[in-house]
Amino acid sequence: MKRRQRRTLIFCLCGMFYLCMFLNFNIDSLNNNKHTNGAFKRIHLLQSAKTSNISITTNRMYNQNPLFSKQICSEIGLRPVGQTKINTLLDFRKTGPFRFFKNYKNPCFYRNVTYLGGKELKTPTLAIRCLPYFFIVGMPKSGTTDVWHGLEQHPGVAIRHGKEPMYFTRRRYPRENWSLDQYLDHFDTATNMIKSTPSPDKWTDDDLYYFLITGEGTVDVSHDNDRWQEIPGNENCNEPRILNAHYLYHLNPNMRLIFMMRDPINRVYSDYLYESQFFGYNKTVADFHLAVLESITQHMVCRKHYSERGCAYNSSLESFKARLRVGMYYVFLEDWYRVFPKDQVMVIKFEEYMRNRIEYLKEVFKFLKLRPLSVSEEQKQRKRSISNTRSKEDRQIGDMSKKTRMLLQEFYHPFNKRLSILLNDNKYMWGS
Repeated sequence: MKRRQRRTLIFCLCGMFYLCMFLNFNIDSLNNNKHTNGAFKRIHLLQSAKTSNISITTNRMYNQNPLFSKQICSEIGLRPVGQTKINTLLDFRKTGPFRFFKNYKNPCFYRNVTYLGGKELKTPTLAIRCLPYFFIVGMPKSGTTDVWHGLEQHPGVAIRHGKEPMYFTRRRYPRENWSLDQYLDHFDTATNMIKSTPSPDKWTDDDLYYFLITGEGTVDVSHDNDRWQEIPGNENCNEPRILNAHYLYHLNPNMRLIFMMRDPINRVYSDYLYESQFFGYNKTVADFHLAVLESITQHMVCRKHYSERGCAYNSSLESFKARLRVGMYYVFLEDWYRVFPKDQVMVIKFEEYMRNRIEYLKEVFKFLKLRPLSVSEEQKQRKRSISNTRSKEDRQIGDMSKKTRMLLQEFYHPFNKRLSILLNDNKYMWGS
């Protein structure tokens, strides 16, 4: 080959190399722009805090987070790599379907149980068991406890149990290993009330009609699928296909769901103040700001490699100090809408509920097909104090800083926008 030809060939190869480098840089830039909004680009806000902990946590996320060694399900796309440890005992499709009594408003049925009245049984015993008619599925720190207490006072609701048994989010998994019978036993007192209280003026096919309903309110069920990798159907995925919603639908496809949604910025700050009693951290405005910065950084890095939805279901990205993903309402509500019909899902804006509690409770009762309140029952509801309000100590800490609020506004803006489109209502923009 002549010298001129060799030089021409070398020049072409070098040109191709630099062109590839340029294209790769621009693809990375596009990916960053796709998942990064204005607040994240103002990196000096991150630098203004002591960010050594942020970079350490980001590195730890790569090293210890099992999701980063997995791929999205092959049915959805991306490269097939890695294995997921599946627990076949968590395959809820092996239970039911149940034959519910036609003369009960609440979903109740006969079942041979091995757990009854708080005790393990040596031999299975036939008993009437009841599932929830309604479920307050979310969101934490959004007024769900107040709705729960409002329902508790309605004569058509049988509630003599705790609000959050946490079966779907925690107790069905290894370590606690609750069986379905143990979950059903959570409603044992309510079940006894339901089966012993027939309607005085309604019959079905010459049979007594039982009108009471029961429910539960494990609000983390809306988003907490933290151990989804162990559920059959999620093999070799880096985001879940099978969710809590599928289990609830399998148990009772007619279940009625209630979502309470609060401005996600105020929600995450209220969550920060509330969770300190369980995790023992010192609550300060500066500490909350650092926690928000760290969580935002984690999500930024995650979205370079995985979908927004995949990061929303990745609990390792953040601590209880700043559970930003809980406020990504659009991601979770859309998944619930894929499973349940929309007419079985009620969404309530927290701020409107707090301004007019009684009228919204009336709408909840109507949604659950409960009779209207009498005058005396309504007066009792009006006298009831608001549940689970912020403590005096937390009020003294004050509001979050303006720069923290600005970061959160830009983080949540795209999620609020998509939520408002999904619900066809701009009030869910929360002014962002």
